[in-house]
Amino acid sequence: MEEFGDVVRSLEDLVKSELSGWPAEWEGFHWPGYTYEHTLRVRNLSLSMARQLGADEGLVELAALLHDIGKPEGEPHGDAGARRAEGVLLELGISADSHSRVSHMIRTHVAPDPAYPIENLVLSDADFIDANFGYIAFTRYITIRAGRGHTVGEMIAGAGDWLLRSDGKREKVITDLGHVIARERLGRMHSFLVSLREDLLNKTDGKGPAIGIARYLTADARLPSLFCQVEQMESVLHGGCAVNGLQPSVFLREFVRMLKEEIAGGR
Repeated sequence: MEEFGDVVRSLEDLVKSELSGWPAEWEGFHWPGYTYEHTLRVRNLSLSMARQLGADEGLVELAALLHDIGKPEGEPHGDAGARRAEGVLLELGISADSHSRVSHMIRTHVAPDPAYPIENLVLSDADFIDANFGYIAFTRYITIRAGRGHTVGEMIAGAGDWLLRSDGKREKVITDLGHVIARERLGRMHSFLVSLREDLLNKTDGKGPAIGIARYLTADARLPSLFCQVEQMESVLHGGCAVNGLQPSVFLREFVRMLKEEIAGGR
């Protein structure tokens, strides 16, 4: 068997080659590269949760990297991903017991049973939280609305109902730690919407730091990369040229700080 670090690097290369350009065009809630970046974020959050909950970090990392590998094959992607993962892990020399557990984690990550092992629950919660809670989720909401042709004003008008639905989704989180993370991230989402509304009401010229971020994300919605957007926002903060009208501010600095923390697997 290869050294574990070599196995992880092989899986990282595989995921990048198969998901960084998938789908070729927008499909529903997905755009090229979204699933790849989502996979890396889920790996980060899964590992953070695994350390805190005493889960097997090796199994969690393998499953997190491969949990969406079946998406290009269609739904149910958990089943397709589990089949693909078994073959890949066998080729890499992973033991039968380990690749069986990883395959089960992938197969069940969309709708796990609370009685499943903690590794399964960690992966499921991390996947669900990344897609639905925090600044990450709000940037995705803005991008999807922009991709459908909505203006920033229309996005803000619809955000209240969207957040109500997000509130309701918390019941799908299983672990106590997952509930804490989801609650904290949801609080940031509500605060960001308050700032958007205040900018809309108080800035007669349509400007303001929160709306500036929303306008920037809307303008970059055709083929966005959250990782690249973070780099661009940091460049603006460090004195670089304004991008799509984005201007440096204390608000932007805090937004970027918390966004990076979420990407790295923090609360």
